[in-house]
Amino acid sequence: AFTQRGDDVPAVDTIVSAGRFVREKGFDVLLRAMAHIDARLVLAGDGPLRGALEALTADLGLGRRVIFPGRVTLAELQALYAEANLTCVPSVWGEAFGYAVAEAMAARVPVVGFPTGAIPELLAHDRGFVAASVTAEALATSIRQALSDEADRADRANRAAAFAREQLHVDVIGRGCEELYGT
Repeated sequence: AFTQRGDDVPAVDTIVSAGRFVREKGFDVLLRAMAHIDARLVLAGDGPLRGALEALTADLGLGRRVIFPGRVTLAELQALYAEANLTCVPSVWGEAFGYAVAEAMAARVPVVGFPTGAIPELLAHDRGFVAASVTAEALATSIRQALSDEADRADRANRAAAFAREQLHVDVIGRGCEELYGT
């Protein structure tokens, strides 16, 4: 597992972020935010910007705190979520629906995201943490806020999981589509 370490290395908070390594996903902004956060980042995925993200990690001096496990299966992602303190979805564009947010919510992992696309709606009502703006500084502030209060993270994760179960479950969405299309 990615959290294995020697007894002489103190435990640190772990943030998981996953997706395709493309500009719109904002992983470069997340890496810049990580320069101001005392935590480990597991950046799961692959894509055309992987080399650039690895180079930025080195340039920022984050090499020992950022792990690139590559593309992971759903089961592997769930295992990463189980060991994470939170997940970050740093999408910088207006995704119509945030699957990464919904998956983390369903897995009861607290989510930090940008105020773009569907993210604020999904994380509304204290179901997660939304950065004040689409900047590394604002993201770092929201991540630090989330990491600073374990009880608040757990409350938000529980609200998010209930919302995912009650509003985003395939049975609920399926019934809505059937009603909409009259099937």
